[in-house]
Amino acid sequence: QAQINREIRSAISATEVSPMFGTIFNMVYFVAKAVEERRQAGGGHWVTGSQLFQSDGGFDFQGFNQVLYGGKGGRGLQA
Repeated sequence: QAQINREIRSAISATEVSPMFGTIFNMVYFVAKAVEERRQAGGGHWVTGSQLFQSDGGFDFQGFNQVLYGGKGGRGLQA
């Protein structure tokens, strides 16, 4: 309705999202999962950036549009 009334300027239908949104969503979720993995491995304590870098990976999660995997051995986000 807002698009029809020209309250929102966009060439994209209100029922669609930009692929960039999915990419950002997946990366934020990946970082959150890596933080949680490190927090649990550290006995529930706060996680620092250097600890996050040492994440063991090996977890999977439902991303925005596909199942993603936190690769082991520093391999990062895997599809």
